[in-house]
Amino acid sequence: DLTLGQTLADFCHRLRHMANSACLTRFIQAVENHFQANVWEAVQYDLGHMPDLSTYCMMRPFTGAMYTELALIEITDQLELSSATYQHPLIQSLNQLTCQVVCFANDLFSLTKEANAGETMNLICILQHEYGLTLQEAVDRAVAIHDAEVRAFEIMEAQLPACGLTVDADVQRYIDGLHAWMRGNLDWSITSGRYNSEAQLQAIGG
Repeated sequence: DLTLGQTLADFCHRLRHMANSACLTRFIQAVENHFQANVWEAVQYDLGHMPDLSTYCMMRPFTGAMYTELALIEITDQLELSSATYQHPLIQSLNQLTCQVVCFANDLFSLTKEANAGETMNLICILQHEYGLTLQEAVDRAVAIHDAEVRAFEIMEAQLPACGLTVDADVQRYIDGLHAWMRGNLDWSITSGRYNSEAQLQAIGG
């Protein structure tokens, strides 16, 4: 059997035949950030420490490996986004919002599974701890946070042409990829046997 390192090396070898150097660099950096975030999360558990809401929201896209997934949009769709385009503040904001929408939705759907495993690194648990909320109050607050991020995405997306960014075919396909991640994650989570307990879906409005 291949080790994790060997598997990643093989994966990167195959990616080199599909991705340009900029895309591959972004993917490698995202993987490194994910591993570092997992170390951070493990330390929090080891210390019995629960991060505050701001810190959790900052780290969650990295522990959830979402930036690796966004890098793969460019690679699998064979897009050619320039560094200037990718680093544009609105593109970066849309990336961050996409990561948060996906990860916060995951926190809602995975709550029961994680609670049964004694895991507390979840938006609902963080909200309960920080604000002294009941479970249902925390779920409702988490849903509101998730929905606010979706609305923020829609507002920022509408501003793209007015901010000097050329929205060409590749940029539009990249944005479509962000849409697909948010919607696809939601659809999969609703139908997957991994999460879809009836009581949990009712709690989050499913």
